[in-house]
Amino acid sequence: MSRRKNIEPDEETKETIARNTGSKSGKFMVMAVVLILLAAGIGSAAYFMVNTGHSSAGIDYGNEGGSMESPSGDDSGSGGESSQTSNPIALIRVRSDDGSIDGVIKVELYRDKAPITVDNFIKYANDGFYNGLVFHRIVENFVAQGGGYYYGHDGILTYKNATYPPIKNEANNGLSNVEGTIAMARTSDPNSATSQFYFNLKDNTNLDYNSNNPGYCVFGKVISGWNLVQDMAKIPTHQEKAHNPWGDGPMQNVPETHITIVSVTIQD
Repeated sequence: MSRRKNIEPDEETKETIARNTGSKSGKFMVMAVVLILLAAGIGSAAYFMVNTGHSSAGIDYGNEGGSMESPSGDDSGSGGESSQTSNPIALIRVRSDDGSIDGVIKVELYRDKAPITVDNFIKYANDGFYNGLVFHRIVENFVAQGGGYYYGHDGILTYKNATYPPIKNEANNGLSNVEGTIAMARTSDPNSATSQFYFNLKDNTNLDYNSNNPGYCVFGKVISGWNLVQDMAKIPTHQEKAHNPWGDGPMQNVPETHITIVSVTIQD
Protein backbone atom coordinates (compact mmCIF):
# COMPACT_ATOMS: atom_id res chain seq x y z
CA MET A 1 0.00 0.00 0.00
CA SER A 2 1.45 3.39 -0.95
CA ARG A 3 1.80 5.95 1.77
CA ARG A 4 0.04 9.26 1.43
CA LYS A 5 2.38 12.11 0.49
CA ASN A 6 2.93 14.84 3.05
CA ILE A 7 1.41 18.19 2.19
CA GLU A 8 4.13 20.81 1.63
CA PRO A 9 4.24 24.42 0.42
CA ASP A 10 5.49 24.85 -3.15
CA GLU A 11 9.04 26.14 -3.93
CA GLU A 12 7.91 29.74 -4.44
CA THR A 13 6.32 29.79 -1.00
CA LYS A 14 9.49 28.36 0.54
CA GLU A 15 11.66 31.08 -1.09
CA THR A 16 9.32 33.82 0.11
CA ILE A 17 9.50 32.50 3.66
CA ALA A 18 13.32 32.38 3.49
CA ARG A 19 13.59 35.97 2.24
CA ASN A 20 11.27 37.25 4.94
CA THR A 21 12.93 35.41 7.81
CA GLY A 22 16.56 36.26 6.88
CA SER A 23 17.94 33.22 8.69
CA LYS A 24 18.01 29.46 8.39
CA SER A 25 16.44 28.95 11.81
CA GLY A 26 13.72 31.46 11.05
CA LYS A 27 13.06 29.68 7.79
CA PHE A 28 12.55 26.38 9.54
CA MET A 29 10.30 27.93 12.19
CA VAL A 30 8.03 29.61 9.63
CA MET A 31 7.90 26.45 7.54
CA ALA A 32 6.84 24.54 10.62
CA VAL A 33 4.10 27.09 11.35
CA VAL A 34 2.86 26.90 7.74
CA LEU A 35 2.73 23.12 7.85
CA ILE A 36 0.83 23.20 11.14
CA LEU A 37 -1.66 25.71 9.73
CA LEU A 38 -2.11 23.64 6.58
CA ALA A 39 -2.75 20.51 8.62
CA ALA A 40 -5.20 22.36 10.84
CA GLY A 41 -7.00 23.71 7.79
CA ILE A 42 -7.38 20.25 6.30
CA GLY A 43 -8.67 18.92 9.60
CA SER A 44 -11.20 21.74 9.81
CA ALA A 45 -12.37 21.08 6.27
CA ALA A 46 -12.83 17.37 7.02
CA TYR A 47 -14.77 18.22 10.18
CA PHE A 48 -17.01 20.57 8.17
CA MET A 49 -17.77 17.89 5.57
CA VAL A 50 -18.72 15.35 8.24
CA ASN A 51 -20.86 17.64 10.36
CA THR A 52 -22.70 19.74 7.78
CA GLY A 53 -24.46 16.80 6.14
CA HIS A 54 -22.83 17.39 2.75
CA SER A 55 -24.22 14.87 0.24
CA SER A 56 -26.47 12.39 2.10
CA ALA A 57 -25.37 12.63 5.74
CA GLY A 58 -28.15 11.74 8.15
CA ILE A 59 -30.23 9.87 5.58
CA ASP A 60 -29.90 6.13 5.03
CA TYR A 61 -30.64 5.21 1.43
CA GLY A 62 -29.67 1.62 2.04
CA ASN A 63 -31.64 -1.18 3.60
CA GLU A 64 -30.33 -3.79 6.02
CA GLY A 65 -26.74 -3.45 4.85
CA GLY A 66 -27.59 -2.53 1.27
CA SER A 67 -26.45 0.41 -0.82
CA MET A 68 -26.13 3.76 0.93
CA GLU A 69 -26.21 5.82 -2.24
CA SER A 70 -28.47 8.87 -2.24
CA PRO A 71 -31.06 8.95 -5.06
CA SER A 72 -30.46 12.60 -5.75
CA GLY A 73 -26.92 13.12 -4.52
CA ASP A 74 -28.05 15.36 -1.66
CA ASP A 75 -30.85 15.77 0.85
CA SER A 76 -32.96 18.04 -1.33
CA GLY A 77 -34.38 15.54 -3.82
CA SER A 78 -37.87 16.90 -3.20
CA GLY A 79 -36.99 20.31 -4.54
CA GLY A 80 -35.99 21.51 -1.09
CA GLU A 81 -34.52 20.28 2.17
CA SER A 82 -36.31 17.62 4.16
CA SER A 83 -38.99 19.18 6.33
CA GLN A 84 -38.15 19.98 9.92
CA THR A 85 -41.76 19.35 10.96
CA SER A 86 -42.95 16.01 12.32
CA ASN A 87 -44.13 14.54 9.03
CA PRO A 88 -45.46 10.96 9.07
CA ILE A 89 -43.33 8.07 7.82
CA ALA A 90 -44.57 5.23 5.59
CA LEU A 91 -42.92 1.81 5.82
CA ILE A 92 -43.62 0.03 2.53
CA ARG A 93 -42.61 -3.65 2.75
CA VAL A 94 -41.98 -5.23 -0.65
CA ARG A 95 -41.10 -8.74 -1.73
CA SER A 96 -40.50 -10.35 -5.12
CA ASP A 97 -41.62 -13.88 -5.94
CA ASP A 98 -38.04 -15.03 -6.48
CA GLY A 99 -36.88 -13.59 -3.15
CA SER A 100 -34.31 -11.26 -4.74
CA ILE A 101 -36.16 -8.25 -3.31
CA ASP A 102 -37.31 -8.34 0.30
CA GLY A 103 -37.27 -5.36 2.63
CA VAL A 104 -38.76 -2.04 3.65
CA ILE A 105 -38.82 1.21 1.70
CA LYS A 106 -39.03 4.03 4.22
CA VAL A 107 -40.70 7.20 2.95
CA GLU A 108 -41.15 10.59 4.58
CA LEU A 109 -44.62 11.89 3.68
CA TYR A 110 -44.71 15.66 3.19
CA ARG A 111 -47.97 16.42 4.93
CA ASP A 112 -46.79 20.01 5.34
CA LYS A 113 -46.61 20.36 1.54
CA ALA A 114 -49.37 18.01 0.31
CA PRO A 115 -51.86 17.48 3.17
CA ILE A 116 -54.77 16.20 1.06
CA THR A 117 -52.59 13.73 -0.82
CA VAL A 118 -50.77 12.45 2.26
CA ASP A 119 -53.97 11.97 4.26
CA ASN A 120 -55.51 10.11 1.32
CA PHE A 121 -52.47 7.80 1.08
CA ILE A 122 -52.59 7.19 4.85
CA LYS A 123 -56.29 6.24 4.69
CA TYR A 124 -55.57 3.60 2.04
CA ALA A 125 -52.57 2.34 4.02
CA ASN A 126 -54.45 2.11 7.32
CA ASP A 127 -57.32 0.29 5.59
CA GLY A 128 -54.88 -2.38 4.38
CA PHE A 129 -55.84 -1.51 0.79
CA TYR A 130 -52.27 -1.82 -0.49
CA ASN A 131 -51.56 -5.19 1.11
CA GLY A 132 -51.13 -7.78 -1.64
CA LEU A 133 -51.08 -5.31 -4.53
CA VAL A 134 -48.10 -5.24 -6.88
CA PHE A 135 -45.87 -2.86 -8.76
CA HIS A 136 -47.58 -3.42 -12.07
CA ARG A 137 -45.62 -0.94 -14.21
CA ILE A 138 -41.89 -0.31 -14.18
CA VAL A 139 -40.35 1.78 -16.93
CA GLU A 140 -36.56 1.74 -16.77
CA ASN A 141 -35.04 5.14 -16.09
CA PHE A 142 -38.52 6.61 -15.55
CA VAL A 143 -40.94 5.33 -12.88
CA ALA A 144 -41.97 2.33 -10.77
CA GLN A 145 -45.74 2.38 -10.31
CA GLY A 146 -48.00 0.42 -7.95
CA GLY A 147 -51.04 0.60 -5.72
CA GLY A 148 -53.76 -0.38 -8.16
CA TYR A 149 -53.42 -4.01 -9.32
CA TYR A 150 -53.09 -7.54 -7.92
CA TYR A 151 -52.85 -11.01 -9.44
CA GLY A 152 -56.16 -12.87 -9.33
CA HIS A 153 -56.67 -16.62 -8.90
CA ASP A 154 -56.51 -16.95 -12.68
CA GLY A 155 -53.03 -15.44 -12.59
CA ILE A 156 -54.14 -12.39 -14.52
CA LEU A 157 -53.27 -8.86 -13.44
CA THR A 158 -56.49 -7.39 -12.06
CA TYR A 159 -57.48 -3.82 -11.24
CA LYS A 160 -58.57 -3.08 -7.65
CA ASN A 161 -61.31 -0.50 -7.39
CA ALA A 162 -60.44 2.54 -5.30
CA THR A 163 -62.49 2.94 -2.13
CA TYR A 164 -62.31 6.74 -1.80
CA PRO A 165 -63.21 9.53 -4.24
CA PRO A 166 -60.50 11.11 -6.40
CA ILE A 167 -58.56 13.90 -4.73
CA LYS A 168 -57.56 17.43 -5.65
CA ASN A 169 -54.24 17.70 -7.47
CA GLU A 170 -51.68 19.37 -5.17
CA ALA A 171 -48.84 19.38 -7.71
CA ASN A 172 -48.46 23.14 -7.28
CA ASN A 173 -46.75 22.70 -3.90
CA GLY A 174 -43.14 23.54 -4.75
CA LEU A 175 -42.00 19.89 -4.81
CA SER A 176 -40.35 18.39 -7.87
CA ASN A 177 -40.49 14.94 -9.48
CA VAL A 178 -36.81 14.25 -8.90
CA GLU A 179 -35.14 10.90 -8.35
CA GLY A 180 -36.15 9.26 -5.08
CA THR A 181 -39.49 11.02 -4.65
CA ILE A 182 -42.94 9.44 -4.50
CA ALA A 183 -45.86 10.96 -6.40
CA MET A 184 -49.47 10.22 -7.34
CA ALA A 185 -50.47 8.61 -10.61
CA ARG A 186 -53.62 9.88 -12.30
CA THR A 187 -55.51 9.94 -15.60
CA SER A 188 -55.59 12.89 -18.01
CA ASP A 189 -57.95 14.55 -15.52
CA PRO A 190 -55.66 16.48 -13.12
CA ASN A 191 -57.98 15.75 -10.18
CA SER A 192 -58.35 12.00 -10.69
CA ALA A 193 -55.70 10.48 -8.39
CA THR A 194 -56.95 7.79 -6.00
CA SER A 195 -54.64 5.04 -4.73
CA GLN A 196 -51.93 4.56 -7.36
CA PHE A 197 -48.49 6.06 -6.77
CA TYR A 198 -45.05 5.90 -8.34
CA PHE A 199 -41.38 6.33 -7.45
CA ASN A 200 -39.31 8.56 -9.70
CA LEU A 201 -36.33 6.52 -10.91
CA LYS A 202 -34.64 9.67 -12.24
CA ASP A 203 -35.29 13.40 -12.37
CA ASN A 204 -38.62 13.70 -14.21
CA THR A 205 -39.10 17.45 -13.99
CA ASN A 206 -41.32 17.33 -17.09
CA LEU A 207 -43.97 15.95 -14.73
CA ASP A 208 -43.85 19.04 -12.51
CA TYR A 209 -46.54 21.69 -12.29
CA ASN A 210 -46.16 24.84 -14.38
CA SER A 211 -48.45 27.36 -16.04
CA ASN A 212 -48.99 25.01 -18.98
CA ASN A 213 -49.00 21.70 -17.12
CA PRO A 214 -51.16 20.67 -14.12
CA GLY A 215 -48.37 18.28 -13.14
CA TYR A 216 -48.20 15.18 -10.95
CA CYS A 217 -48.20 15.65 -7.21
CA VAL A 218 -45.05 14.76 -5.28
CA PHE A 219 -45.94 13.98 -1.67
CA GLY A 220 -42.84 12.36 -0.16
CA LYS A 221 -39.33 11.05 -0.56
CA VAL A 222 -37.52 7.77 0.09
CA ILE A 223 -35.24 8.12 3.11
CA SER A 224 -34.22 4.47 3.42
CA GLY A 225 -34.36 1.39 1.19
CA TRP A 226 -33.72 3.17 -2.09
CA ASN A 227 -31.59 0.21 -3.15
CA LEU A 228 -34.77 -1.91 -3.17
CA VAL A 229 -36.40 0.47 -5.67
CA GLN A 230 -33.25 0.37 -7.80
CA ASP A 231 -33.34 -3.44 -7.75
CA MET A 232 -37.00 -3.37 -8.80
CA ALA A 233 -36.06 -1.23 -11.79
CA LYS A 234 -33.59 -3.90 -12.99
CA ILE A 235 -36.25 -6.62 -13.36
CA PRO A 236 -37.12 -7.34 -17.02
CA THR A 237 -40.64 -6.37 -18.09
CA HIS A 238 -43.06 -7.59 -20.74
CA GLN A 239 -46.55 -7.10 -22.09
CA GLU A 240 -49.22 -8.92 -20.11
CA LYS A 241 -52.98 -9.45 -20.21
CA ALA A 242 -54.85 -7.47 -17.58
CA HIS A 243 -58.40 -7.16 -16.26
CA ASN A 244 -59.38 -3.53 -15.78
CA PRO A 245 -62.51 -1.34 -15.85
CA TRP A 246 -61.84 -0.40 -19.46
CA GLY A 247 -61.91 -3.95 -20.76
CA ASP A 248 -59.42 -6.80 -20.89
CA GLY A 249 -56.31 -6.03 -22.84
CA PRO A 250 -52.53 -5.96 -22.78
CA MET A 251 -50.61 -3.89 -20.26
CA GLN A 252 -47.11 -2.70 -21.03
CA ASN A 253 -44.01 -2.68 -18.79
CA VAL A 254 -45.20 -5.38 -16.37
CA PRO A 255 -42.34 -6.91 -14.34
CA GLU A 256 -41.76 -10.55 -15.25
CA THR A 257 -41.18 -11.30 -11.56
CA HIS A 258 -44.09 -10.22 -9.36
CA ILE A 259 -43.16 -7.51 -6.86
CA THR A 260 -45.75 -7.49 -4.10
CA ILE A 261 -46.54 -4.74 -1.61
CA VAL A 262 -46.73 -6.89 1.50
CA SER A 263 -47.87 -4.04 3.74
CA VAL A 264 -47.80 -0.28 4.24
CA THR A 265 -47.44 0.89 7.85
CA ILE A 266 -47.68 4.50 8.93
CA GLN A 267 -45.63 6.04 11.74
CA ASP A 268 -47.43 9.29 12.52
